[in-house]
Amino acid sequence: MKHFSKLAGQMAQALIATLALAILSGCAATGTKLTEQQIAQLEIGKTTYDQAIAILGEPTDVDLDSDGNRILVYEHTKAKAKGVNFIPVVGLFAGGTNTERDITKLYFGKDGVLKDMISRLGIKGDIKTGVTAQ
Repeated sequence: MKHFSKLAGQMAQALIATLALAILSGCAATGTKLTEQQIAQLEIGKTTYDQAIAILGEPTDVDLDSDGNRILVYEHTKAKAKGVNFIPVVGLFAGGTNTERDITKLYFGKDGVLKDMISRLGIKGDIKTGVTAQ
């Protein structure tokens, strides 16, 4: 019985440590995440504004240029804190966040038909924090 309670205590400690790591992982995301399969469904000269929104969901932003053309902007950013942030003292000097951004812009003419699109997926970034950040 004594062995069982010791094992249960160790399992509880492992569970608490796992939950703490999950909470402290420092992960965040914002915007609308698109997949390559969604983007592949769009056809220049055929896809309408309403069809694009039905396929991709609500955009992050909608712009209107001086000629009356609409631009749908889909942006997604994922940020994850570096593990070194959680090491006492070291995090003050070498901390930061790794980021990954996706940007897709769809250009629609006055007729509401897709004229052009630009998509850049997986743009990597590194935000430095702490004493050495400049």
